[in-house]
Amino acid sequence: MPNKQGHSHIKHIDLNDEEIEKIFNALNLDLSTQTLSEHEVFVGLSKLNIPNETIKRIFKKLDIKKDGKISLGELKQYVKIQEHQLKDLFLKIDTNNNGIITRSEMINSLKEYYPNKHFSESAVDNLMNRLDVNNDGVVDFCEWREFLLFLPEVNLGYLMEWGGETSALLFNIQDASPIQMITENAKGEYKTSSLNKWLKNFLAGGVAGAISRTLTAPLERLKILYQVNYKGASNPPNIINGLKEVIEKDGVRGLFRGNFVNCCKATPDTSIKFAVFELFKQMLRGGDESVTLQSYQLFLAGAGSGLISGFCVFPLDVLKTRFSAAPTGTYSSIIDAIRKIQKAEGRIKPFFNGFQATLIAALPNSGINLMTYEFLKKTVNSYFSKKNKEVPMTLFMVMGAVSAVLASSIMYPFQLVTSRIIMQGMSEKRLGMMGIINDVKHNEGFGGFYKGFKPAMSKILLGNGIAYGSYEVCRKYFGLTKK
Repeated sequence: MPNKQGHSHIKHIDLNDEEIEKIFNALNLDLSTQTLSEHEVFVGLSKLNIPNETIKRIFKKLDIKKDGKISLGELKQYVKIQEHQLKDLFLKIDTNNNGIITRSEMINSLKEYYPNKHFSESAVDNLMNRLDVNNDGVVDFCEWREFLLFLPEVNLGYLMEWGGETSALLFNIQDASPIQMITENAKGEYKTSSLNKWLKNFLAGGVAGAISRTLTAPLERLKILYQVNYKGASNPPNIINGLKEVIEKDGVRGLFRGNFVNCCKATPDTSIKFAVFELFKQMLRGGDESVTLQSYQLFLAGAGSGLISGFCVFPLDVLKTRFSAAPTGTYSSIIDAIRKIQKAEGRIKPFFNGFQATLIAALPNSGINLMTYEFLKKTVNSYFSKKNKEVPMTLFMVMGAVSAVLASSIMYPFQLVTSRIIMQGMSEKRLGMMGIINDVKHNEGFGGFYKGFKPAMSKILLGNGIAYGSYEVCRKYFGLTKK
């Protein structure tokens, strides 16, 4: 029987990159970094009742670089080669070239290619029934490819040996193709280790928060000083002169006043925000890693994580602001600050003064920030994935900085209002959120809402760039990242 060289009626031959990546992600059940181990391939393919020795042969075919691990690029290359070989075999059997294989074509091909070997009709029926997913009596190429993508040897004799003649069938599956079995089983595997992943995300966020806040502490203190000390028509100096004034008054250590409290606040804040954000994303996906979330879903996940983290750490934000803006010597330690605030202002309420303004700012701020970052990350990941390259950490830093500046620029006035409310505890004059807003508007104009904006944005650019970069590095180190 001649090999068909004419035009084929085969349609929808190639799996696209998204479908191949879904297979890769499903096999990558422990979320190891950008590669599959032999063990992961074994776990995935063993669901198909493929014997261990056969899985080893399949792994060798997948391991194109012969380095003992499978990258997404290697899987794509394997799929391309396998699809080409499967198409050639399909066309040899499809004698009338109409894009389907019938039972009679299968029998005739076996007789022509193996004239000295007998294949029973029951074996042919067994194979055809397994390949015919939609039960229409024939096999099209999509059905053919779905079942045979991981066939170790692409030839008709090997196919009959596994699919028709033996009792230990290659794919002992009902109502699903091998690819469906692999990808759908990923959901259950994720749930078994979700707590472990959450804890790793929590730790990664904490490390990132501590690093970024320490490196940007001078700008953070300057921002707060500008927000609370320059009222009315007074305007703060530029960043360089402002830092010089702090050093002249409080020494170099003054640049880092409140940083310990800031880190105590930033570490759980970033930890909770990132970990809850990842948890919300997983909940919205229904446990399926391959599901792509819409922008509004990412916004809701980001806003929810900002709300929870903001509420948990707001008392520490109050302490940080008091330490940064109070005159030198006002508080000797965190415990001293808590005791003095409680004695003068109350046990609980002063530690949540300004939370209303923070809440109004935190929801859209966190939502816009994380939504924008996820969009940028997805775009960049897609570009580098096509080139089979890893995204540089500097790009994560740029994406984090851009998304944070966008969100913070919109919501910055509420940060100023929060700082003013917190510092009212040290004075006799007390105004609510609307009172502070009206006071700034009447006495300082629109520009009053943006006092401290330059050091704040400098700190946000640098701080969030470091935070997001550190977070992605930690996620990679903990085995949480995927390409």
